[in-house]
Amino acid sequence: MRSGPCRNNLGQTAMTDAILFMTLMVIACAVVIGSTQGGKGNLVQRNGLQQYTEDFAGTLLAMELRDLYYTDVNGDIVDLSGRSIGQLLSEEVVLLSGGAPASGFADGYEPGILDAGKALVREGIGFALVSEGGGQTSKILVSYHIDSIGDLPADRCASQMEYFVGNCETVTITVYVWVM
Repeated sequence: MRSGPCRNNLGQTAMTDAILFMTLMVIACAVVIGSTQGGKGNLVQRNGLQQYTEDFAGTLLAMELRDLYYTDVNGDIVDLSGRSIGQLLSEEVVLLSGGAPASGFADGYEPGILDAGKALVREGIGFALVSEGGGQTSKILVSYHIDSIGDLPADRCASQMEYFVGNCETVTITVYVWVM
């Protein structure tokens, strides 16, 4: 008579242990791989939005708008046709720092800039342009989506371009883009 497990039972026990071990390892690998993919997807989305922001900013600021004007200090209408949006915003900053009234620009061509941006931007994306510089560090905000620079969403991308205007003055235009 024998005492103890027979040989057939030892083989079955070893196979059951191996299958159980392999199942646990597959589950553990799936958990580890799944937890690392979440951050990578967000990084890819963020990089895609940054690239989109740079492309959008370059295209928008290089666009030329027709039939644009503003009212100068003397009340005369100044024709600005044939200038790029980047040039227009740069000149606006310099003129505002020199004392020109802001209402002439806001009524004259800022709506045209907003319409051009709206035509370019993808659906579900918000944008804002902030121009700053000039002698007295004037700031201009152009946006449909926000009323002040403090209202910019925390999760946004930005692209900056510098323009040299007049007496070696530098104007920086920052284009912000975010998912709404």
